[in-house]
Amino acid sequence: MHKYRRPGKLGDMKLRGRKEADNVLQLIDQTSDERGRRAEAKVSKYLCNSRKPSWPAWLYGIRKGYPEEDSEGIDFVAETNLGPVPIQIKSSGRGVANFKSHWRYKPTTVVVVIKTGDGENEVAHKVIGAVAFARKSLPNYHR
Repeated sequence: MHKYRRPGKLGDMKLRGRKEADNVLQLIDQTSDERGRRAEAKVSKYLCNSRKPSWPAWLYGIRKGYPEEDSEGIDFVAETNLGPVPIQIKSSGRGVANFKSHWRYKPTTVVVVIKTGDGENEVAHKVIGAVAFARKSLPNYHR
């Protein structure tokens, strides 16, 4: 059974049968997966492999997660003066809720929502702001 299944209807749409419902739900999943890939691509394009002069001195850089990190729900890692901060990128609040209810979620992972219309400044503000907040809970943090 699909994660969004409601027998006989999808939201307010009346569906003729199980096959039609499955087709609609498959399209929704594909769209949501594509939005997620685009959100990750924005972070990669705007923040990885370069350090901007406007970044805080404690932030050394942001890199894509290694395959073993990705399998643990880590898309990116912010390298800071106090150690690494894992980052998960989502394209919606629903994606955040699903991720946080998953067995791989660790409270130390920063979860950031990147929307379709977010540009470079919004992406940087969201990600760096979330990392700054999470960094304060690292063991070596001193005011």
